[in-house]
Amino acid sequence: IIIKHKPEVICLGYDHAIKEKRLAKELGKYRLYPEIKRMKAYKAGKYKGGKMKKFILRGFWIDRAFLRKVRRFQRRLKTLQRAGPEL
Repeated sequence: IIIKHKPEVICLGYDHAIKEKRLAKELGKYRLYPEIKRMKAYKAGKYKGGKMKKFILRGFWIDRAFLRKVRRFQRRLKTLQRAGPEL
């Protein structure tokens, strides 16, 4: 993508593992010389990727558990409806 679009600036996140010098050297092989910037963390203590993932996954698992209960209830209801008034 970088070679195709030939950007003038490349911004790396504060947690990207690649070093700016190494990236510049690799891009130099393709005669690309963009300005490479390393971004700072935005409110590092508050907005962490790990914290967001835990929050999202917690909500996801709660929703899955709730959906399982709803489906179980729906199956029981269908069983009772099929049995008819005998019960």
